[in-house]
Amino acid sequence: MAQNAYRFPLIYTSFNCMPQLLLDDLWSEVKENTTLPEEAKSYVLEDFNEKWKQGKYELKKKYFRPYQNDPEKLKELTVDLVPPEQFKYPVDYWKLVETQEEAKRNTQNIAQHKFHHSLGRTPIFELKKKILLIEGKFPSRIDIFCESRPVTSETSNLIKQMRDSISRVPEAKRTAELEERVWIEFMGEDGHGRVKCAGRGIKPSKRRHALSSNEVIKKKIQEVVQEVEEKMRGEKEQMRKKIDEMKEEREKMKELMEQMEKKMSQTREEMTQEVVENVVSYFGLGHFPEPDSSSASGTMSVGASASSKDLAWSATKPQGKPSTNWFQN
Repeated sequence: MAQNAYRFPLIYTSFNCMPQLLLDDLWSEVKENTTLPEEAKSYVLEDFNEKWKQGKYELKKKYFRPYQNDPEKLKELTVDLVPPEQFKYPVDYWKLVETQEEAKRNTQNIAQHKFHHSLGRTPIFELKKKILLIEGKFPSRIDIFCESRPVTSETSNLIKQMRDSISRVPEAKRTAELEERVWIEFMGEDGHGRVKCAGRGIKPSKRRHALSSNEVIKKKIQEVVQEVEEKMRGEKEQMRKKIDEMKEEREKMKELMEQMEKKMSQTREEMTQEVVENVVSYFGLGHFPEPDSSSASGTMSVGASASSKDLAWSATKPQGKPSTNWFQN
């Protein structure tokens, strides 16, 4: 669809010059056929821009370069998905001296690139997702570089230097910001256009904004974590005080129980002694009269006068005959 000049004309030298109405129609069509959220619009348009430029490059390579010195042949060419009246616009643009000089500079710059990726048509986004699933963390640009470049002595040496630089920092301080600084130290700052090892749709300005936003979010998370930890420490201290108070109460209860048991034991002994004394007093045990020395049997004769001791014994003696069962018991 991006290379269909009937929908997206070749009369524009840049995708940014496209009328906004065409871009809005494009996004509406994408939303109707996918479940992408509104936040994906900028990435979709960026990807569409890349494919539109790639289509123009293929036109130039296939139709313009072989016949650029033959104007008549260029006029007679028929290109699929390109209206005849439109093809002259990119041809006239490619013939400009400024355009040809810019193309030479771009060719020279590309030739200076040392580390070409070997992903083919696999987008970096897919590689990021793969690393995230395997390692459980969002990959840095160093991780993407290690996974997407062919193994050569030059790349191996560069990767080793970056890894060594990170390893010199304590593990607790190895943050995403640290890896980004190491990457810039060895690979340099990003210029205009793409961000190295970040994928399509990521511009330098967007990445800087994202990094600063991540720093703000990280600080906010640290503040929340610190607040929660302080709250937990306070609750732990309160719980410890309550436990100490409960221990003190338990010791007091234990002491009180011991006192109660001691008091109950003492009361039980006193009550037992009192009962025994009452029983002995009731039945006259231990208070029998002494035998009369004038009587051989130790009993008083009938009609004999009673002594004072006899009278005292008679007064305390219970009436009736004691129960023999009680003595047996």
